[in-house]
Amino acid sequence: MINHTYFGLHNLMQIKAHKQRCKRVGRGESSGSGKTSGRGHKGQKARKSGHTKFGFEGGQTPLIRRLPKRGFKNASRKEFKVLSIDKILTFFPPKSTVNFKILRANNIIKTNKLKNVKLVRGVKPIHPISVTVNKISKALKKDIENVGGVVTIISNIGVK
Repeated sequence: MINHTYFGLHNLMQIKAHKQRCKRVGRGESSGSGKTSGRGHKGQKARKSGHTKFGFEGGQTPLIRRLPKRGFKNASRKEFKVLSIDKILTFFPPKSTVNFKILRANNIIKTNKLKNVKLVRGVKPIHPISVTVNKISKALKKDIENVGGVVTIISNIGVK
């Protein structure tokens, strides 16, 4: 039987591990690492500042500069989670309210980073529903309002 009172942060001890002393270089010829201090004779790595920066290829054009650059990254791009009305109609009963927080709570939208939702038409809605989204297709907005639903468009676009 193990005595569990023995274990805990208050009983931690340092392990007596083998600690190797650092090599003392440049302390005379007889020490074994004197004169050139284990760096060999001449050359770049024998110098005090003999290191090169990452990606340096000895004066040759580096790989990153030889590869072609393609495309364009738009810094102000807005990402949307595109949802079909089919999913909302199957998950939510008539006269219910749907917004980002409710969609996130029901795991229809899986990420917290993405805040922009666009709703598109799949099938025609058959019962009224209240929807708050960033974007919606014109045909779907017309269909929801025809069955007695409410569409609210919020404009917090810009959140990636």
